[in-house]
Amino acid sequence: MIPVPSPPQDIISSVRLAPEGSVLLTTSWDSTLRIYDVRHKTSHALYSTMPWDNVLLDSVWDTTQDNRLAYVGGFGKNVYGVDVQNGRACQVGRPHEQAVKSLVYHKSTRTVLSGSLDKTIQQIDSRASQWEKSPVVKLPGKVISMDSNDADESSGNYLAVAMSGMCVQVYDMRQMREPMLYKKTPFVYPIRSLRCILHGLPGVGPGYAVSSLDGKVTFGYYRESDQDEEFTFKSHRIQMEGSKDKIMPINALTMRPDSTIFFTGGSDGRVMAWDYATHKRKAFENHMPGAVVALDVDRRTGQKLAVGVSDDSFRADPVGAGQTAAQSNLFIQYLSDLTF
Repeated sequence: MIPVPSPPQDIISSVRLAPEGSVLLTTSWDSTLRIYDVRHKTSHALYSTMPWDNVLLDSVWDTTQDNRLAYVGGFGKNVYGVDVQNGRACQVGRPHEQAVKSLVYHKSTRTVLSGSLDKTIQQIDSRASQWEKSPVVKLPGKVISMDSNDADESSGNYLAVAMSGMCVQVYDMRQMREPMLYKKTPFVYPIRSLRCILHGLPGVGPGYAVSSLDGKVTFGYYRESDQDEEFTFKSHRIQMEGSKDKIMPINALTMRPDSTIFFTGGSDGRVMAWDYATHKRKAFENHMPGAVVALDVDRRTGQKLAVGVSDDSFRADPVGAGQTAAQSNLFIQYLSDLTF
């Protein structure tokens, strides 16, 4: 993996590659949006930084704007549209009552969806001038993670939402009033990440994967006829002498758009590759200098994997971990260099 210079100073909350992979966005707990030029394999560079008044928890690209427009949100309770070329930002949509936890951009409807800890989703039309009228959907739990797959016409109108209470709801974005699906996951501990399947299996409808705090990943599908395809597995364990394995959180998931390969990142500091068609682990594993807290693969070419690494020891030992987190790190893995 190739290090990216000038990483965030605090815990990374999101990494987002532009659709074709030439620009990388990061948000972090140091209240800064960072924009990196990662076009060239040998010369990654920090392009610009945008300080914020509060912690940013997520970011997402407007996939219709060719690396120009993105959206961010966090503890400030608002969603902001950001012109990454000139460094300008403006509020869009209504303020939430609590932090914005997850953002999704849906290309077909030209809307950005913001999921909040206030148990609501807001659907904001990026073209509308009266964004204060953006519809709001109430949920039974706090939003943890959301995703959609608008690259696939057959499954692109669905929004999958992971919530507190270890449950997932799926919405048809053409009619957001009621969920089309509600499912309890088999997890005992909270969900950490959700990603939609980008490359479907033959004869199987759209679905999603979610990871948990207790080192598990489960795959779910929207159609009742596909329930037999669902499966759950354990990973990111640390072998301990004379005792049971130490269970580590799986903090991040990301899917390749061009194959059935997906990646998991855990607090054990490892990035692993898997194939959800064969249910097998691939011959790829990287040991990072800290917990893997964020992953992303560019959705147009599927040739770059961005990895965010941070010190998350405060979760296990809030007192002993100290006041200052260790240095965060960013890496780019060129997937064309690997053979799966």
